[in-house]
Amino acid sequence: LLHRQLKLSAASPDRVDAKPHSFVFVEEPKYMMVTGFCKVKKEGEQVSGDHYSILESEKGRMTLLLSDGTGSGESASRDSERVLDLMEKLLEAGYDPYAASDMVNVAFYAGEKDICHPTLDVCDLNLYDGSCRFIKVGGAASFIKHGRNVEQISRGSLPLGIFRNLESDKLERSLHDGDYVIMMTDGVLDALPQENYGDIMEQVIGEMTEIGPGEIAEKLMELALHSCEGHVKDDMTVLVAGIWENT
Repeated sequence: LLHRQLKLSAASPDRVDAKPHSFVFVEEPKYMMVTGFCKVKKEGEQVSGDHYSILESEKGRMTLLLSDGTGSGESASRDSERVLDLMEKLLEAGYDPYAASDMVNVAFYAGEKDICHPTLDVCDLNLYDGSCRFIKVGGAASFIKHGRNVEQISRGSLPLGIFRNLESDKLERSLHDGDYVIMMTDGVLDALPQENYGDIMEQVIGEMTEIGPGEIAEKLMELALHSCEGHVKDDMTVLVAGIWENT
């Protein structure tokens, strides 16, 4: 009727039953996202200090969140989980990712003095036009894979709560059909023996032919585990998102 591709909104019920409901339809975005992940905790620990989250908004946005707690174990897990909990609440309340990150930083800056300083990685993707924003607060390098070409996204910022104000550099990119965003915690890169581990990871990602995001995450984790000969000295998490055009 409207000559547009429509889909059911994320907040609408997913089934029709006897009770009355409101169903909201929105224009289908140009792109769709498929994600995959792989996690390994530090040897000797019961829990991982890394946490991740994937949020979908009503406005065709997908937001990937990744936090690495300082150290390992329950205290690191608690801090990184708190980061994601605060970010989720702020984003769901309608705050821009940059503003939400600033508010989380202030919360940790004004918090307990003995609290650790977790990292925060954000990838905010607009599924309608492919525009993508990165926010990196002390996090390890992320990567964008365009076929065999790989771009490293990194920034030398400190973790949350060190200073009152965050540096406000904006890392913006455009993604296209078949591109991948690969986020990871520093345990993955630190497992590589070479000092130029960022360049090594770029080369490995560029040569990968796997299509599924889960497969890519597992292959990268296998590389890290092989490099450290199975001695996991830090929590390791790989989060991969593949972007394809809706057909």
